[in-house]
Amino acid sequence: MKRSTRLQETWLLATELSRLMAWTRAIAIRQQITDTQADCNLDEWFLIAQEFGFAVLEGAVRHVMRTQDDWFPSVKTIRDTIPTITGIPQGEKAEEAAAEAAWQRLMDKFRWYDESRGGYWIGGAPKLGDRDDQALRGIGGRGFMERSADRNYLHLLKKDFVEAWLNAPAVEAVRNLPAAAEVKRLAESKRFP
Repeated sequence: MKRSTRLQETWLLATELSRLMAWTRAIAIRQQITDTQADCNLDEWFLIAQEFGFAVLEGAVRHVMRTQDDWFPSVKTIRDTIPTITGIPQGEKAEEAAAEAAWQRLMDKFRWYDESRGGYWIGGAPKLGDRDDQALRGIGGRGFMERSADRNYLHLLKKDFVEAWLNAPAVEAVRNLPAAAEVKRLAESKRFP
């Protein structure tokens, strides 16, 4: 049943994409594209629709067509328009936005004492994802936040947290590397002819 539902969804999406392509080709009077070019664009549009949804794709295409003097919209232009339509950042900005969201989730679970230093966790120590927890440890950990964190320097804590969050995959990769002594022992144990 799931397979037939997925096929139906794909068929409906393909139908909507072909209608959007026909509309775009009719409106783009300054640049007529071939059927092969239209097929290539449909493939890219299909990927964008799967990633963001058809409504976002349609909104981006229509926005580009209104602002670009009747030229056929390139895939790059459509992708560049999506953040302005949806407010969803892409690329490095998406990573930074995710790090900011992680900081906000952390601050939603932490309450400051009346004085400027320290605070407490609502409902005890929060359960965080691996990356969030690693970034929290990067700025001193839960204990530091409870005892020593200074509310006056919250902007610096946030900056350090975001940096630690963005660097967490690289730190994890380095942590999984064997120690130098282990590498040397492995190299010496293998005798090559």
